[in-house]
Amino acid sequence: MNKFLIHFLLFFSVFHTLAVKAQGLSSDWVKVIQLRPITSGKVYFVVDKVAICNTNSFLMKITDNGSKAVYSTLLAAAMSGKKIKLETWRGCATSNGGWGTEIEAIKVKFP
Repeated sequence: MNKFLIHFLLFFSVFHTLAVKAQGLSSDWVKVIQLRPITSGKVYFVVDKVAICNTNSFLMKITDNGSKAVYSTLLAAAMSGKKIKLETWRGCATSNGGWGTEIEAIKVKFP
């Protein structure tokens, strides 16, 4: 009986973790108003209003090819003045009240 209970709880905790991670957070439509790439492979950027996690300042790590594609999308949207939606699956940054929350995906709004 205890073995069954342990397996059940383990399965439930893994399933719950995956479900929460798949849900993620998504912002309303915002515009990029400031970009600050730094040499450590990080880009800090600011949008025109509070988007998610009670902040308008975010972090993007550009350390692999996939993240470079997301960064180029961010840069193109900023240069063209397009609105974007920000997405993260890691949740809000716990330090500094959400400042520096890591963004993992971007949607671009076309007219």
